[in-house]
Amino acid sequence: MLRGRLLLVAIAAAAPYLALETANAQPQDSSQYLSFEDRFSADFPTTPTIRETTYTTELGVTLPARVYRAEDDFAEYAVTVVDWRDSEALYETFLSGCQDCDGAMANDIRGAMLHAAFGVVGRGGQVTYLGQIETSDVEGVRIHLLQEDGSRTYATAHWHEYRLYIIEATAPPGAPPPNFFPVSIGFIDEEGRRVGYEERYAPLFPRPARSR
Repeated sequence: MLRGRLLLVAIAAAAPYLALETANAQPQDSSQYLSFEDRFSADFPTTPTIRETTYTTELGVTLPARVYRAEDDFAEYAVTVVDWRDSEALYETFLSGCQDCDGAMANDIRGAMLHAAFGVVGRGGQVTYLGQIETSDVEGVRIHLLQEDGSRTYATAHWHEYRLYIIEATAPPGAPPPNFFPVSIGFIDEEGRRVGYEERYAPLFPRPARSR
């Protein structure tokens, strides 16, 4: 009898660890990836590849960008980061001779998230959702697309600290909607700590106090 009770106690004590080990073995489990260079975190399923590229803004200015990409059996995942830092000279060159372009860079920044959303929508498919989202009190735009073949794309766009983040995941037909990845985005400081704000963060408005 005593041996039986001890066995039950041992099994009960081990159960949480067995459950955790089983959960960690699931292929759809994600791990938080930190990009210190572009100051974000996201739940990629594996370490993403990184590709240097460029991005064209609404006004037609070409800015440097990086694309972080990974995939598993459930979806393809990507984060595109467009760098607006040190871009004033690019705007001055691009807009040289323009008489009515005062504030053009600021307007380009304010419309950056909507322009990114328009780019996602422009790929085709039925828009099943388009609206506002806030992540760590950083405002953004959220888009859901249903393609003709049944695949689904879920995406968000945020502008934070002079970077535009376009986060998207596309699941094949029959797979669960990839809604977890676009909302997994976080913004980190130089030490890798996730930051949040006491009030809503919006492009070019005074930065609110950080809550952490």
